[in-house]
Amino acid sequence: MLLNRSVLRCLASAALIVVLVGSSSQAIYLSGKAWLAQRLLYAAWRESETINTPRRPWPWADIHPVGLLQIPALGIEQVVLNDHSGESLAFGPGMAEANGTIMLAGHRDSHFAFLQELAVGDHINFQRSGEPTRVFRVNSTQVLDTRRQEQIIATDEVLLLVTCFPFDALTAGGPLRYVVVATKIP
Repeated sequence: MLLNRSVLRCLASAALIVVLVGSSSQAIYLSGKAWLAQRLLYAAWRESETINTPRRPWPWADIHPVGLLQIPALGIEQVVLNDHSGESLAFGPGMAEANGTIMLAGHRDSHFAFLQELAVGDHINFQRSGEPTRVFRVNSTQVLDTRRQEQIIATDEVLLLVTCFPFDALTAGGPLRYVVVATKIP
């Protein structure tokens, strides 16, 4: 038995709707997870600051808050984690430190999507656990290729915000990184 064209169109439309709903629900789930994680992380951050001891945001977490990142011009406030592995970055930006330079990493399509809106001259506030808030000014933005030995010469007065690039890439894990370089305001 042959199916007529209207039945085929209906089946194709139904299949397309199923695919679209599935794609949308995945995006909503990931956004919801990121939103909820930041709320739990923020509560853990406040408690950690009160008792001066790192607190896990949920009982089985292997991460904890180590800082608070604020971008006043964009209305951004995010809790920063002690780990910058891919699994941890699903919940928020992560911190690494080398030779006094602070590097914060985050996913380009969630927590660090705002980096494309930062401009030279914008201020970044960063507070580490148990320390006063430090204010940094964005000096430059650049795209680095991880396949090369490119380095940013930095001192302990520098904050680097790093994410994958380009922002609108269809697949993750490319070799390019978008880097915001900010220096401490005395």
